[in-house]
Order: sequence, then structure tokens, then C-alpha cells
Amino acid sequence: MRAVKYHGGTARDNLGEANTQAVKDGFTNVRRHLHNLHEHYGLPAVVALNRFSQDTDDEVQTLKTLCAEAGADMVVCQHWAEGGKGAAELAEKIVRLTDADSAMKNLYADSETLEEKVHKVAQNIYGAGGVEYSRQAKTEIDSWQEEFGHFPICIAKTQYAFTNEPNDRGQPQDGHQFFVSSARLNSGAGFIVCLGGNVMTMPGLPKKPAAVNIDIDDKGNISGLF
Repeated sequence: MRAVKYHGGTARDNLGEANTQAVKDGFTNVRRHLHNLHEHYGLPAVVALNRFSQDTDDEVQTLKTLCAEAGADMVVCQHWAEGGKGAAELAEKIVRLTDADSAMKNLYADSETLEEKVHKVAQNIYGAGGVEYSRQAKTEIDSWQEEFGHFPICIAKTQYAFTNEPNDRGQPQDGHQFFVSSARLNSGAGFIVCLGGNVMTMPGLPKKPAAVNIDIDDKGNISGLF
């Protein structure tokens, strides 16, 4: 609920306060995600609300109504307090959805160029009007096209917004330019990663990973976690 209200323009310090209007305003972000799943991938969806004690009944009902209007059920989850029991309804709904017939579709064909694939993701999923490349990214993608052009693309970008800018709230701005700063070829795994904007990817392991100190004895006691 806090995330929805944040996308509705609520300041971080006020996210714990009841605000059904912010829920309505912030739902534009949720609606875009549901639109992408329904329209571009042909998949059904269920919305899981991780409910906390400060979330009011009015806010929960408002969000549930908005989800229904967007074609998705919403399930209230309290696994943080009740363990597996608190997410049982969610699990049941997911099982029903996965058992139902659905015709998943891909956003692009393997035969399309790497640039065409990036453009389709940026335009359809992120709502971009076009794609800009750094000189380095353009050179890399062009050099891979002949041999690896059939690879799918994976875009690594900020998780906080549809655009490159983490502070952009709500739904994507129509016609914004999506910027690809660099690209990485994963020839063994069989895909190409395009980095959108200024994003930090997962760092490498230290010289001595924590796993080195973790062990389990014959009685099942785990040591070395802390």
C-alpha cells in the first residue's frame, strides 16, 4: 500500500497516513503493469497486497475495487505475521490461474533485430516514444547483430519507475526517450543484457564469500549464518 501511495505522489514521511486518494492516484502504476501482462503477454494476473497494520480498510477496499476494474483479483496477504497461512489464498488463486487455459504470446520474434527487440520492449512495456543509445552501446549491439541477432534481450534498469529515472512516479510519460547506456553479451546463457540509464548491477563476490563459513552438522544444525 505504501508503494501505491508513493506512486500517487505521497511524500515518503507520510506514507503511513491513511490516504485513499493517493491510492487512486498511484494505481496508474499498477494498472500499467496489469495492462502489460494482459495485452502484451496474454497472461492473467492476481495482485497480492502485502497488508500491514497501518493499512486501513477503506484503502484496501479502494485498491481491491480498482484491481477488479482493471481485470484482476486482489488478495490480501499477511504472511509476514501469519506465515504460510497468511498467503494460502494467494497460492490457491495462482494455482487456479495456472491451471486455466491461456495463450501466452511473445513481445517480439527471434528473427527481429536486436534494436527492434529493444524498441518493442521500451515502447510497449515502458511507454517510450523511442530509444537512444550511447556510442558504446550502439557499437556493441551492431557488432553482435550478425552472429547473435537471434538472441532475446534482457533490460536492466531502475525498478522504481517505467522510465530511466527512479524518481518518475505513476505511469510512464508518453513519448519519453529510453536510454541504453551499455550492453553485455552472455553468449553461453544465450541472451544480451541492455543497461538502461545509470543502473548498478549485482556486484561480484568478495574474496571470501559468506558461504565459506556456513555449515550444517549431522543433526541438521546450521552454523555460520551470523
